[in-house]
Amino acid sequence: MRATVSEERLLPGVGSTGTPLLRLDGVRKQFGDEVVLDRVDLEVRGGALVGVVGGPGAGKTTLTSIAAGLLPPDDGVLWLFGEDLWDGSGLIRTGVALVPADDGAVLDRRPCRDVLVGAGMGHGLPRSAAERRATLLLAVCELTDVADLPVHGCTTGQRLLLRLATALLGERRLLVLDDPFTGVDAWAFGVVRAVLREFTAAGGGVLCAVRSPERVAPWCDRVVEPFRGRGCAFDSNTR
Repeated sequence: MRATVSEERLLPGVGSTGTPLLRLDGVRKQFGDEVVLDRVDLEVRGGALVGVVGGPGAGKTTLTSIAAGLLPPDDGVLWLFGEDLWDGSGLIRTGVALVPADDGAVLDRRPCRDVLVGAGMGHGLPRSAAERRATLLLAVCELTDVADLPVHGCTTGQRLLLRLATALLGERRLLVLDDPFTGVDAWAFGVVRAVLREFTAAGGGVLCAVRSPERVAPWCDRVVEPFRGRGCAFDSNTR
């Protein structure tokens, strides 16, 4: 039986303050002469899974990089857990993790378990604690059977689940996923969906950028298309 997110505390106390975990106010980003994001307004609250839709080259990676606190906007404000990220201490970045798109060119020969243990130790965990955490997350993400398999031998879906497990190593309040489902089979898609739903049920928030609304509209709380101007949005009817 798959372990659940709640079997060990994967989230700090999120609470219910009414403050969005993430809010973008009029965010604008330009590279050279190209305006990639133009006055984007967006928010993610605790317990919510928000989908962001845009075709190839629309600006999804730029948006997710800004939302995860990795890239500053040229204009507008990024509020993370109620704090202006680029005008504050920056320590709140530890509460958010980006699950990047798959890079098929990266051939990691380490076993999946070693990747997680190493990442846990990189977060400052002692080896014994990192090993326990890795074992739990392998179960949560249904990767126990491939724990000793080198990453380059995993399927696209298994690599996605490993990246998700790595993101959950820290005590995250917000997960940001960048175009995660390309080439992912139905089994892995279902596991990712279940893990994210457990994460939001525990009070976390999720922002998931995808190419097409069909794959996320049935299970997201809200689907937003911010690349057509200022945040056209509609709510799914699943909850």
